[in-house]
Amino acid sequence: MEQIQLQTDLQPTEKVTPMKSLAKERVTLLSKYVASKSLKISSDGLNLIIPYVIELFDNSWTSAEAAWLLFNPVATSLGQKETSSRLLPSLIDLMNAEELTIKHMKLYHRSFIMQVSLFGRG
Repeated sequence: MEQIQLQTDLQPTEKVTPMKSLAKERVTLLSKYVASKSLKISSDGLNLIIPYVIELFDNSWTSAEAAWLLFNPVATSLGQKETSSRLLPSLIDLMNAEELTIKHMKLYHRSFIMQVSLFGRG
């Protein structure tokens, strides 16, 4: 029997591994939690969440999605001054990254840029 082999020049853009899937699920869970708490997160709660958010911003698997879903609600709870000092450095690094994906294009959308500009003037 002769085997037929199909060849294509297209490479999969992203291989989903269990670790990537788990990392993305962390973003989803935190996003749902922050959305449910809205402005009710205390300063102690924010101090617990912020390192986790920054870790998600700095992780190449979760950075774009975390910034898109978490920046506005967390920045709203933090206020301008704290957002400028705690979140913007990671966000700037993310937007200046050399390896960008299609997901990173969301970060240059008008609505996201407006959110950043509101909180970036601290």
